[in-house]
Amino acid sequence: MRTYLLQRLAQLPPVLFFLSIIVFAIVRLIPGDPALIRLGDTATPEAVEQIRRDMGLDQPIPVQYALWLGNVARGDLGVSWVSKKPVTELILLKLPATLMLTLAALGIALLVAIPAGILAGSRPHSWVDNAATTLSLMGVAMPQFWLGIMLILVVAVQLRWLPPSGYVEPTRDLGASLQRLVLPALTLGLALAAPLSRFMRSGMLDVMNADFIRVARAKGLSERAVIMRHAVRNALLTVVTVFGLQFGALLGGTIIIEQVFNWPGIGLMVLTGINQRDYVIVQGVVLFVATGFVLVNLLVDVAYVYLDPRIRY
Repeated sequence: MRTYLLQRLAQLPPVLFFLSIIVFAIVRLIPGDPALIRLGDTATPEAVEQIRRDMGLDQPIPVQYALWLGNVARGDLGVSWVSKKPVTELILLKLPATLMLTLAALGIALLVAIPAGILAGSRPHSWVDNAATTLSLMGVAMPQFWLGIMLILVVAVQLRWLPPSGYVEPTRDLGASLQRLVLPALTLGLALAAPLSRFMRSGMLDVMNADFIRVARAKGLSERAVIMRHAVRNALLTVVTVFGLQFGALLGGTIIIEQVFNWPGIGLMVLTGINQRDYVIVQGVVLFVATGFVLVNLLVDVAYVYLDPRIRY
């Protein structure tokens, strides 16, 4: 196991290196001159050229990339062109809000998907299975931003049960913070629960026909014990795999949801950086999220050993 972990960690630098090339190139394909956007359309050519020199945009693209990569290798993600603050400091400032939203969404997704998948998989072709399958298909097909807007219109505007948007730090007012967390977390959680429930159902269907399930029933165990002790643990292998892949999609989805609910996390910071052509922020956040995504998938591989002791690395 130790050798496997070291090998996976050794793969991290090459992955991030090639990702940095892609991100650096794509960001510079965004239309618009950052210097002109900062100064406005009335700026003189001399002022625009001066800003471009200050930003380092007057140098060739390979030189810009080499300088930026050298700083990243030393742990320096750069300084924002707009706020003049280090990108690392900005990420650490916005990260708690994003983690709070992400963890709440993951909790909602697991609370909905696991029971729904177990019930649907253990009772195939029943009304429970049909209902769970229909709802999961609706969840997969439904755009997250549309669901968020509908929740705002119904729950916040018409029923007035919860605030429509905004963010309050938990240390200031825990109750107000949780109230503003419900709608965005529910939007992301339901979107993630849809595919997870489908894979949980599929895993249960495969396991319920296995030989060890028939042996457990022949030993006289109750159906509840057969499902909870033997079937669920083996069916979770597929769910864990998808969970690791969906984690990256969840972080990407927060960009849209944070915009819809005015949630001040790293997703909203990236969107603002794109609009302002603040390349340094976009590149730094993408590398940060990619690192987290790779580490989460490593944890998923480690979880396989716990779920299925037959697996050896």
